[in-house]
Amino acid sequence: MVGAPSNAFQRKAFFPSVGYNVGGHFYSFDDLESGVLRGNKSPKGGPGPFPAGDPRAKCSLDAQEGQVDNRIHFALNCGAKSCPPVKKFSSDAVNEELAIVAQAFFQQPENCKLSPAENVLYLSKILMWYANDFGKSHVEIAQAVREHIGENRNEELDLMLKKPGFKIKYMSYDWGNDASHTVTFSGGCGSCTML
Repeated sequence: MVGAPSNAFQRKAFFPSVGYNVGGHFYSFDDLESGVLRGNKSPKGGPGPFPAGDPRAKCSLDAQEGQVDNRIHFALNCGAKSCPPVKKFSSDAVNEELAIVAQAFFQQPENCKLSPAENVLYLSKILMWYANDFGKSHVEIAQAVREHIGENRNEELDLMLKKPGFKIKYMSYDWGNDASHTVTFSGGCGSCTML
């Protein structure tokens, strides 16, 4: 057991150093997220964690037309209170399950709030950290959100987008957790083996 990170420095060290050995290759949590699920792209859109020739790159999901399926961000949980809830996914229904978790995420006011009076769309910081997975501008990000928020809110968002001065602001992120009896992360590398 390597423990849970309790501050920004420990979180920064935790995700690239803790992971799984799968088929003789180590995959950190960062490798699984950005290398495998995000098509080997960094959060800023540049090259991901697997360099050319890395055998782990064969496990990367292909991003269609260079675009990552942004719904993965509503299926991943790092243990923070502001993360999407932990869910179980099945291989035969993953597409429908990703649609459900994305819609559920945006129904929560701490993740998505429309303020027509201010002409501001308030979003979870997840969409700021992975903005490239949602769009290249505030309008494109809002259009990506539109896919998940439901018909009534779509109309409201459409009206906001037509007004000048539309903005997106990001809400605070709660890094706390509800874990009890956890060991504090010591910075050591942890690995589990999957055969």
